[in-house]
Amino acid sequence: MQVEEIAGESSFLEAARTFDERLRRTWLLAEVGFVVFVDGTIYSPALTGKPPGREFRLENERFLSNRESVEAYWNTSKGQALQQPVDEKKQSGDKSTSDTPK
Repeated sequence: MQVEEIAGESSFLEAARTFDERLRRTWLLAEVGFVVFVDGTIYSPALTGKPPGREFRLENERFLSNRESVEAYWNTSKGQALQQPVDEKKQSGDKSTSDTPK
């Protein structure tokens, strides 16, 4: 509900640029609010904003703006598993990573 309220109170750019500050003010459990446009432009948190938002942005900016990829791990009851792209699964020939149910 907070996101819709923030977005509806002002223009897109104003809501995007002030999202971190406004979200943390209305939702006390939020540590950082961020807005990334489809072209990779990061509108919030601002680099000139509060330290937690600035730190989050500096640590995650390359990933959030699609300039860096990361490995993703899936936590299951059997432990952690590295998620491989579908193309890598086909190339490896490893039947244990196939999508066929067992």
